[in-house]
Amino acid sequence: MEQECLNCGSEVSDAYCSQCGQRKLLPGIRMRDVISDFLSYSFSIDGPVWRTLALLLTNPGHLFRSFIGGKRKAYYKPIQFFVLSTLLYFAFAELIEFDPLKGQFDGASPEKAEPYMKKVEQASQFMVKNINNFLFLQVFVIAAVLKLFHWKRFTFAAYLAIGFYISGFYILIGMVDLIASLGGLSAGRFKLILFPVYFTYAYVSLRGKFSWSALVTGILASVLIYIIYMVLSFGFSYAWISI
Repeated sequence: MEQECLNCGSEVSDAYCSQCGQRKLLPGIRMRDVISDFLSYSFSIDGPVWRTLALLLTNPGHLFRSFIGGKRKAYYKPIQFFVLSTLLYFAFAELIEFDPLKGQFDGASPEKAEPYMKKVEQASQFMVKNINNFLFLQVFVIAAVLKLFHWKRFTFAAYLAIGFYISGFYILIGMVDLIASLGGLSAGRFKLILFPVYFTYAYVSLRGKFSWSALVTGILASVLIYIIYMVLSFGFSYAWISI
């Protein structure tokens, strides 16, 4: 159904005016228009984000190959997706007052605790406090391990894009951990399972078809990523509070 563009007066038959590019609108301003504009211009949340989420769930390998191959407009950009996922996660965590270290260091009083355990607790608290920065480290570790396993297939920058997508989606599904905490389950229980499972699934999907070698490689890569990430992030935290 054609409509006159409220901006330039041209006839508009699609969602956007072919002359000035403005979205087809009805006269006046409705609340949903305000919310849509805010989300669209603040976070660029539109069709591509839902398409991106759907592919990250059903066929992440297709998303990775398409985006690297140059199909950029159709999908949500990896860095933006990562940042948006992080914001949503921390907003929800703040809302429910989530404490990932709750109950982890119960027991001996600080006066009686061993000096080493005191530092471990302080390092853990530092890591949690700066987790938003360490999550970027996770992206680079994912990219480095993928590059190590497949040196010639893609550039390191391409693997970074994959790393942002995988980390962003992992952060979103990590909300299961937040929901579980509301039921009194221990913090971090599901995260330990979710990352290797999802990474392996995404890795096999990236390879294009299932094979036992791809499955084993994906599991090994996920374990290696987790070990490197924990050693670097916790090691830096421990060194920082020891200075």
